[in-house]
Amino acid sequence: GAPPPVGAPPPVGAPPPVGAIGSKPQPQAAPSASSPHQRLFVAGLPKTVTEDALWQHFKWWGTVDSVDLKYDLDGGFRGFGFVTFAEKDAAQKVTDSKEASYFNGKWIDVQIASGAGPRGGKGEKGEKGEKG
Repeated sequence: GAPPPVGAPPPVGAPPPVGAIGSKPQPQAAPSASSPHQRLFVAGLPKTVTEDALWQHFKWWGTVDSVDLKYDLDGGFRGFGFVTFAEKDAAQKVTDSKEASYFNGKWIDVQIASGAGPRGGKGEKGEKGEKG
């Protein structure tokens, strides 16, 4: 009886160790509403910006689903807004790209939007937590 060779491969069909890949478990079903990774918070915009101009700017990184500029009660532009993409990873591509933060000759602030608005808001989807 010869000994088995050193460094023999594991038996075929051995399952990979559970939880070895990735630190956070991924949710199994995508939420019907846009996930935070699809939505950008864009600030520092010039007062003259239009939704169409932002649309044209961000379409290079993915399919723009909507552009939502924020105005005060008098109709004055507040200098920020949201851009939502059809693809999940498009917003990440934008934040990874330096060119995306340069708009109409001006540096703007581009980041992935958190679930709620900048002020917190009421959270449209309800709390994540224990179901009772």
